[in-house]
Amino acid sequence: MVKVTLKLAVVGLIANALYQTVPHYYTNWQFRDAMKELATYPGFRPTVPMVQQKCEKIAKAHGLALTGDDFEVKLFPPGGPQLTTIDVSYEVMMKPIPGRQQTHLFAVHVEADPGRFGTLTP
Repeated sequence: MVKVTLKLAVVGLIANALYQTVPHYYTNWQFRDAMKELATYPGFRPTVPMVQQKCEKIAKAHGLALTGDDFEVKLFPPGGPQLTTIDVSYEVMMKPIPGRQQTHLFAVHVEADPGRFGTLTP
């Protein structure tokens, strides 16, 4: 009976840790994907403030409390290779062990993918 109780307790702790951490990693994965899409297609004649504003909207859509100033945006130079980069990092409080809060730092660095069709893309 004691063995079964200990096994159930261990399984419960593992299930709780997964329940507390997996949603944050899933949100980070979705956020990173949205940032990658924005870096690849920043819009028509983008400026840094415009891209930062779009980044802030995406962050709010994913439930992250980030402002436009938290994002470091580098746009491609005119006539040069089209490479936009976006960098941001944020901390999330997790409780993988009941009663112990831990902070986890998510750092997102995305670069634009080169167009598949060269100059034919908008």
